Amino acid sequence: MKQFFSLSVLLFLYCQSFAQQKDSVLKDQTIEVIQSYKPQVKQAPKPRFQPDLPPKDNTSPAFQYDVPQQVLYYSYTPPPLRPLVFGKDSSSLPYPGYIKLGGGNLSTIYLDAGIASFNGENYQTALHVHHIQQQGRFKYQKTAFSGLEATGELTTKKLHYKGGIDILRNQYYNYGAFVDTGVAPAKNTYTGITLSVAASNELQNKAGIDYNPSLKAGVYGRKDNSEKWADVSLPASKKLNEEFTINAALNLQLAHVTFANNSTINNNTLQFVPNITYEKKGFKGTVGIKPTLGIGDNSYILPDIKLSYKFDNILFKIYAGWEGSLKQNTLQQLSTYNPYLDDLYLTRQTRQYEIYGGISAGLGNNLNVDARLSHRDYENLPMFVNNFSTNAFSILYDPRVKAVSVEATLRYDIADVFSLKASGAYFNYYQYTYARVWHEPSLRFNVDFIFNVIKNLNVTAYTRVLDGIYAQNELGQETKLKAAFEIGTAGEYQIIPRLSAFLTLNNLLNNRYQRWYHYEAYGLNVFGGLRLKF
Repeated sequence: MKQFFSLSVLLFLYCQSFAQQKDSVLKDQTIEVIQSYKPQVKQAPKPRFQPDLPPKDNTSPAFQYDVPQQVLYYSYTPPPLRPLVFGKDSSSLPYPGYIKLGGGNLSTIYLDAGIASFNGENYQTALHVHHIQQQGRFKYQKTAFSGLEATGELTTKKLHYKGGIDILRNQYYNYGAFVDTGVAPAKNTYTGITLSVAASNELQNKAGIDYNPSLKAGVYGRKDNSEKWADVSLPASKKLNEEFTINAALNLQLAHVTFANNSTINNNTLQFVPNITYEKKGFKGTVGIKPTLGIGDNSYILPDIKLSYKFDNILFKIYAGWEGSLKQNTLQQLSTYNPYLDDLYLTRQTRQYEIYGGISAGLGNNLNVDARLSHRDYENLPMFVNNFSTNAFSILYDPRVKAVSVEATLRYDIADVFSLKASGAYFNYYQYTYARVWHEPSLRFNVDFIFNVIKNLNVTAYTRVLDGIYAQNELGQETKLKAAFEIGTAGEYQIIPRLSAFLTLNNLLNNRYQRWYHYEAYGLNVFGGLRLKF
C-alpha cells in the first residue's frame, strides 16, 4: 500500500508539470513599437558681458636689483700731467656742432671743433678735430699736438655695431740740457692712425650667450722708429641662472717694431681668460685664471680673483682681489708716457701682480669716497734715465720691484651746479734693483673743480701734484727733482645762444718744475678765444 501510494503521488506531480509547460508556449505574434520624433536645434550659449575676474594672486613677488654705486664710476677722469694741462670742456652744448678758436702767450694757437649732427633713429656719429701749439722761453722748447677722432654706431634688431678712426700727430724737440752749437736738437714727430670695429648682441640668442668681439689695428711711429700693431678681443658670457655666470675671452695683441738701425722685433701676447662669477644678496665674486704667452715664449698663469660685498640699505661696499697682468711696452705706450725716447731701446714686457682691498661708500646724497690698499709686484718695470749725449732717455728694466700703495678718491656733486673730485695715490717702493725707481713719482694728487657760477658762466679749476721723483745727473749721482705743482682755471661765458667767449689760465704760480730731468715745464700760460655753435 505504501508503494502504491508513493507511485500515485509521483504520477500526479509529473502530470502537473507537463500541463504547465504546455500552457507557457505562446503563439506567433508581431509587436510594433511606434514613437513620435521631432528634430530640435541646440541652443547656442549666450555671451556674458560681465566676465569674471581672474583669481587673486596672493603670492609675494621677489624682485632683484643690481644698481652699481656712483662711487665706482665717474663721468670724467683727470688728464695726465703735462707741461700745460687742459681739462675736458665742461660747458653745455645746446647745438650739435661747435668750433673754438683762440690764442695767447707762449705763441699759443688753439683749435677745437666737434660735429655730431649726422644722427638718425638707429645710428649716430661724432667727429672731433683739435690742435694746439706752443713755444716756451727756450729756442726749441716747443710742442704741437693735433688729432682727429671719428666714431659711429649702428643699431639693428639683433646687433649693435661700433666703429672709429683716430689720427694723431704730436711733435716734440729734445731741448733738455741742450747747448746751442749751431745744430738743432732731434725733433720727434709721432704720427699714428688707428682703425677700430666692434659688435655686440642686442637680443639674447637661443644659446643665451652674450658676445662683444672687437678689432683694433694701426700704425704708429716717428722718423727712426715705426710700429705696426693689431689687437683682437673675443669675449663671451653666459648666465647659467640668477646666481652664476661663466665668462671667457681670447685676447691677441700683435706688434712689429722697426728701429733706427733697421733691426726688428715682434712684441706679441696671447691670453685666454676663463672665469666664473657668483652673485647673491650683495655678494659678488669672480674666480678665474689668465694663461698668457708673451715675448720670447715666456708663459704666465696670471690670477683673476675679485670679491666684493655691498650692504643693504646703505651705500657701503667692501672689496678685495688678486689680479695679474702683462703689459707689452709698445712704442706707443712708452712714447706716450715719455716722448723723449732714444732711437734704440730694449723691448721687454712687464708682468704685474696686485693684491688689494678697499672700501667704497656713499655719504649722504652727494659725497662718494673710495679707498684702496695694494701690494704690487713688478717684473721688468721700465724706468727712464737721461742719455746726455743725445738729450734723450734710455730705458732700464728693473727685474724685480715691489711696492705698497694707498689710493683714495673723493667726489662731491650738487646736480649740475657744483662738482669736485679729488684723487691721490702714494707708492712706497721698498724693493728694487737699482739705486732708485728712476723717474717714477711716489706721490700723485689731482683735484678737478667745476662750478656753474651764474646761468651763462661755467668755471673749472684744477690742481696737479707729483713728488718723489728721482733722476741720475751727469755724474751718475742720485738727484731728487723739485715737486711738480701746478694749478689752473678756465671759464666760458655764453654771450648769445650761438656764441660764447672762453679764457684759460694754466700754471698760475709760474712753477717751472721738471717732470723729466732737464725738461722744464712751460710757465704761466694764458689764452682765450671764441666758440661758435652750429
